[in-house]
Amino acid sequence: MPGQAKFDTAPLTAALNRLRREEVTVRRRTLELSAEAIVGEAQFDAPVDTGLLKSQHIVDDSNPDKIQIGANTKYAAAVHERHPTKSQWFLKVMLQRGANIMRKALTKALEESHG
Repeated sequence: MPGQAKFDTAPLTAALNRLRREEVTVRRRTLELSAEAIVGEAQFDAPVDTGLLKSQHIVDDSNPDKIQIGANTKYAAAVHERHPTKSQWFLKVMLQRGANIMRKALTKALEESHG
């Protein structure tokens, strides 16, 4: 199909498989650190008109079984889908840099767990 991009998901899959072998507390901390890193990149890279979107990225770790990241504005999804230079930003970051972000977070989580 025209306009479709192909991404190599193998590095991200490998990082997730590696993470799966760790203790629950290390997995959780790795995901927290990964989410914080991605939100940090999103805040730095967000398109700016009023600055609201840049300031509204969040990490929700209130559920012990999952961590969600997003942007708390009414128009964030529209920007994600239709912005001329930033569309599909999150998907691209996860597929292009997600494995590296997760490896760094896992290293830090393991260091923290071994005190």
